[in-house]
Amino acid sequence: MPNVPVRAAAEGMPNLSRRRLLLGLAAASTAAAVGTVAAHAGAKAAPVENPDLIAIGNLTPAIEQAYVDAWEHEESVVRKWAPKWPTAPAALTAKPSHSSELERDFFGAHHGRHIYTSDYFEWRLDRAGRALKSRSTSPGSTRDGWRADFDEASRLLVVAKKYERRTASIQKASGYTSAWKARHAAAQALAAHITAVLDQPDITIEGMLIKAEALAVWGRVPEKDRIWAAVDRKRNWHGQIAESVLRHAKGGVA
Repeated sequence: MPNVPVRAAAEGMPNLSRRRLLLGLAAASTAAAVGTVAAHAGAKAAPVENPDLIAIGNLTPAIEQAYVDAWEHEESVVRKWAPKWPTAPAALTAKPSHSSELERDFFGAHHGRHIYTSDYFEWRLDRAGRALKSRSTSPGSTRDGWRADFDEASRLLVVAKKYERRTASIQKASGYTSAWKARHAAAQALAAHITAVLDQPDITIEGMLIKAEALAVWGRVPEKDRIWAAVDRKRNWHGQIAESVLRHAKGGVA
């Protein structure tokens, strides 16, 4: 699967034109198989496709395009901003504990390294400052220890805040969170649309093709969005289209 979903419009012709071509091929194939049948007086008119299905199906290209646009926007954000994300300074490296946090990357994913944050150094600074002001703190080595801790916490607090300002600045300027949410919402909207298409009854082969086109669109969606999109797990899209194909192959009507 490429990084960017393949557009239906990029396959050579718009959906409606392609659908007409497929219908023409289907009609020609049927005629070749059964031969020319003379029209009989009083014969029933050919069935007409469900207009609601046609109307919903005609929205498929636009809804797919909205998803593709959201995907491409997020990709452009990642290309521009992800390389700018800094690695936490080595001075902030910590052992795993309740006082440390896992370092995160541009996407919010955890790295294996634990780091101390500014909150931790502010806590140390406050603790050492109170100890130095306390009359109960003995002079000599104990006070010297608190002074060393105070100085170290002061120095590392500057380092931590500089790193955190940088990452926060990139998060805000990039707009990655909004871009990711927009792509996710577009994938959910596309999934809901495909469900609506497949839930409509199809009367003719045209209706079956409308459903096949919608399902083909979902096949072009990258796997991560096929998994994350809010698709009702009880639904069986492929089963629905298979039933439609078999019904039309037997000459049935929805």
